[in-house]
Amino acid sequence: MYFENKDNKSLISFLENTNITFEKNIELKKKSWLKAGGMFEIYIQPSTYNDIIKLVSFLKEKNYNYYVVGNLSNIIFRDGLIKTPIINIKKYDKITVNELENSIKVDACCGISIYKFANYISYKKNITGLEGLIGIPGLLGGAIVMNASSYDSYISEYLKEINFLNKDCEEVKIRKEDAQLEWRSSFFQNKEKLIILNAVFEFPKKNLLENNIINRNIEKVKKHRSIFQEKKLPNLGSLFATKNLYYDISKSNLTLKILYFLHKFLTKIIIRFSNENLLIKFRKFFVKIYSYFLDIGKDSPFKLSDRTINCLVNNNSENANEAIKIIKNYQKKINYKQKLENIIVDDII
Repeated sequence: MYFENKDNKSLISFLENTNITFEKNIELKKKSWLKAGGMFEIYIQPSTYNDIIKLVSFLKEKNYNYYVVGNLSNIIFRDGLIKTPIINIKKYDKITVNELENSIKVDACCGISIYKFANYISYKKNITGLEGLIGIPGLLGGAIVMNASSYDSYISEYLKEINFLNKDCEEVKIRKEDAQLEWRSSFFQNKEKLIILNAVFEFPKKNLLENNIINRNIEKVKKHRSIFQEKKLPNLGSLFATKNLYYDISKSNLTLKILYFLHKFLTKIIIRFSNENLLIKFRKFFVKIYSYFLDIGKDSPFKLSDRTINCLVNNNSENANEAIKIIKNYQKKINYKQKLENIIVDDII
């Protein structure tokens, strides 16, 4: 039986009085990209700058704990009832474009999805530079936090400044140079109760290309994704922040080192002398071998994607705790060599 936490009554009253959108008793199996997890008692979706400021100010004044999420596309919450208020800003998604003398300035609200943002820049404005990001499911704010990149497109390449709220509800604006942007990391990671509001980008006018050229770039990305990335089963994308997980985990032990060199050698032969269908079958075969040695998926509906060992898929389960257990065991098997890109939230009240 679903119930309302008494501690959230004053928050609910505030949300109703200010007309800020929220939902109660949200099942994560319907929201999460992994289709597993517990239930959010209260899920808040402010859609304007003023609503975000009012909401965070109220939470700070009343000493509420809260948790900020993006598109729930790379995060796993534990099973059971989660009483902590959840804030999602995906409705805060406006874009403003201004043409300058030598560049095109884009001011984007960070609740916009990466897919929508990259599509808008690529298709609507005919600007090259973000084609490789099409297909990433998260929000712009989350992409900046993790300094996302894909297929030679980097969210930070044309980034100029970022506007955010810190844990004290103070609005801060920093330049790209001060954001500590490194491979899959930034100043914003592990910052408590931080909300990225807006980001400013500048694209040089030389990036304006014919639509057919940009379309070709996008089609190449889509084709490659269809071969090497999971599309059928629920998943949270890349498990670990790495350019080549096969190589990185080969440093963990002799078995994984042997597997890596065997996988690399046979892949080169297949690419040179065969077709894509055989390559896909070969990758499926090797995922099974890796799964055996990593002890993943044997007795669980959660298993590695048959396209890559860097993705956990859900083959029909709502039990997020089981997925969390498997991921932590995976980390142990590879001696914690790689930074986890999926976010695990199993200690939330």
